[in-house]
Order: sequence, then C-alpha cells, then structure tokens
Amino acid sequence: MKNCDICKRPFMLVKYDAKTHSGQWANMCPSCFLDNTPFPHTLGVGLGQRYERKVGGEFIKTEG
Repeated sequence: MKNCDICKRPFMLVKYDAKTHSGQWANMCPSCFLDNTPFPHTLGVGLGQRYERKVGGEFIKTEG
C-alpha cells in the first residue's frame, strides 16, 4: 500500500491504519487520519495503528 485510501496521495514518513467515522478501516496519511477518525484520535486495539517509514522505505508500527 503506497497511497492513502482517502486522498490517494503517496505516504511520506507516517501512515495510519485506523477505523474511520463510518466504521470501515483505511490506510491514511496524517491529515486524513485527523479528518476521518473519531475524536480523540486514539490508537490501540480495535482503533488503529501508527507506522513510521524507516531507512530503506519500509514502515514499522510505532504506536497502537
């Protein structure tokens, strides 16, 4: 997955795999994560995860 499911822009340094307002899950850029997830934007089991791009281009889960 190289692009945000919502805005279709490529992921840069951070991406989220999280539940949206509608209850569906999506891979999102930080901006779409803030716009499309319930407030407070909490991560964890059943809510979502945060990933950061490491050297070499792979994403590693850092929260959630």
